[in-house]
Amino acid sequence: VNDGIVKEGCTVSVYYVGTLDDGTVFDKKVKGTDTPLTFVVGSGSVIKGFDNAVLGMKAGETTKVHLTPDMAYGEYNDQLIQEFDKSIFGSDTGTLNINDTVYLTSPNGVFPAKIHAIGNESITLDLNPRLAGQNLNFEITVDSVA
Repeated sequence: VNDGIVKEGCTVSVYYVGTLDDGTVFDKKVKGTDTPLTFVVGSGSVIKGFDNAVLGMKAGETTKVHLTPDMAYGEYNDQLIQEFDKSIFGSDTGTLNINDTVYLTSPNGVFPAKIHAIGNESITLDLNPRLAGQNLNFEITVDSVA
């Protein structure tokens, strides 16, 4: 029996605004404009700190949380700057620029990488999550609990 309180294993829908410490909005789902983010609490489909933030909440409640990198996307890892042969990008490498985002396919699905450097034969990619090493701030409103 669901008592309306968010627990591990519940499906929860939320609206939120995510900001960096300088106030920059990096992501949001706004009621009336966007479809809420729906996820199973504790399933690993959202970052750990986001999961933990909604535990014990009820529909209609709002919380604000400050997440350090260990509860978000982890610390920035220099080991994730890796060089790849240009050939993996096919023949159309002339349109690529430093800081562009490219999408790579792995056994776990598609993920973004940022172009760090472009050489004659290789392209160096930063495979860190976009928000690695950042403190994240969220204002989260629970829309529904199932």
